[in-house]
Amino acid sequence: MKISPYSLAALAAVSLVPQANAFSLLGSADASQISDIGYFANGEGVRTYSQQGDVGGPRSIGGEFRCSTPVLTFGFDATFLDFFGTNGVIAVQNAIQILNDLRPASQMSAGLTEYPLRTSGVNFAAQRLHLLDLKSFTLSILLEQLGLAAPERWIWSIKQRFTINNVNNFLVFNRNFDPVSQNFSPFVNGTRYSFVIGSYTLPSGTVYYNTRKVAIDAAEPNITVSALNGVAAGEDGLDDRLLRVMRYNPGNLEGSAGGGAWGLYFSGLTRDDAGAVRYLLDPRNKNYESAPTGSAAPSGAGVISVKASGNSGGSSGSTSGAWTVVDNSLTAGGGTGGTGGTTNVTTAVFQNESLRAGVDKITFVRVDLDPLTRRLARPLAVQYSEKVSTNGVSFTQRVERIIIQPDIVFSAADLGATQAVPFVYNRSVNFTQPARTAADVINNPNNALAYPGNISGNVDVTFSSIGPHYLTGDVGSHQGDSDFGFLWGSFDGTTNRPVAFPEGRVDLIQLEQAALKEK
Repeated sequence: MKISPYSLAALAAVSLVPQANAFSLLGSADASQISDIGYFANGEGVRTYSQQGDVGGPRSIGGEFRCSTPVLTFGFDATFLDFFGTNGVIAVQNAIQILNDLRPASQMSAGLTEYPLRTSGVNFAAQRLHLLDLKSFTLSILLEQLGLAAPERWIWSIKQRFTINNVNNFLVFNRNFDPVSQNFSPFVNGTRYSFVIGSYTLPSGTVYYNTRKVAIDAAEPNITVSALNGVAAGEDGLDDRLLRVMRYNPGNLEGSAGGGAWGLYFSGLTRDDAGAVRYLLDPRNKNYESAPTGSAAPSGAGVISVKASGNSGGSSGSTSGAWTVVDNSLTAGGGTGGTGGTTNVTTAVFQNESLRAGVDKITFVRVDLDPLTRRLARPLAVQYSEKVSTNGVSFTQRVERIIIQPDIVFSAADLGATQAVPFVYNRSVNFTQPARTAADVINNPNNALAYPGNISGNVDVTFSSIGPHYLTGDVGSHQGDSDFGFLWGSFDGTTNRPVAFPEGRVDLIQLEQAALKEK
């Protein structure tokens, strides 16, 4: 079920804003989205694949998946802290700060003119050292967790391949939407794209098909932050100009399948990234959704509560000794009783599956983990108010989530390799949908893609800790004729010397010599 978020007044503003933008939405894959036609581009069509592969497919307007909680918690486990150290934590938190600094969706301007078309740059020292920017990849991965797909990847997508007289025919459709009007759009951040159908052969000999997106009249396309993570599995669908901007090197296996993007960084969200976040979180965008996993009324089932202002010395309304996030502010719990607790206003059935408004803004809150169990040292109660509708009646209910593990945990590990190329990172996205009614199943038995859903937490984002490595040829190959691989780094557009991870265990002079093969 879907209610359009935009009024006639908002649509009237469309004529005043240049239509040269678009975003793509991410959700669980439809049955028609198969590896044969460019989805799940690891080539094996394994839908649980997440190491630099697709975790879902592009969705239509009204069929989006999104977070329905205004607070997401995150933490770092011992493996991340051991490998990346303090500067690694700072890099991740700098990415998160960009999202925390975003205006609420309801306060963004009609034309999104406060957000630039381009926020990417190249640090040539980091490019020479084959460094990948930890902050930029984190930012792109988190946008995926909010429900964004890469518009450069899905702007033109194959819906179906069929054969007539031994000749392939393809149904190609557009899965990019203008952030103001929600109309279909061939633009991304002002760059227009066309497409060419291509066939590609995997090392196993399997042939699959994809649309190669072609940037028209743009030597340097304006890329989205979403693209950095979203195109890693499907660079065969990008033209050479876009590959160059993404710092992919088609002639080098490591630069292509290994994640590419050496020296590329983003300073913030582009206009289309921000426009996608606005669409997903806009309070006027109402979807039939489930409450986040583990949600209940703070004072027990069936009670709608609000936070009383109270005085010091009272409870924060959570379990004794727990931490509490109340409306995005982290405070310490203080036991039961007292004037700072919750006040029951009325009683009703807590609405789980209901028509929900967008949360307007999502705030990320850091919590510390036990280094061994990867869980919180003490429980965390996240409390907030949400607007829901049921049986034609709209009201605000109080929600509490008891959390023992952060929504997102950052870690580091040796992730293995494929075709002698190490995986750069691993992540997943948890998609859930409310139960469909009997009428829904009868009317649209195969069209779950038309229904919106939720993205829930409890996911790991794991970065490769392989460290310095080489890709060689056959027997007899030596270090001097081998390709030096990637390393994680931290850098920006300043002249500051890049940081390479693991910090203190990588000699930048030796690293530069290895990258330049100055043995």
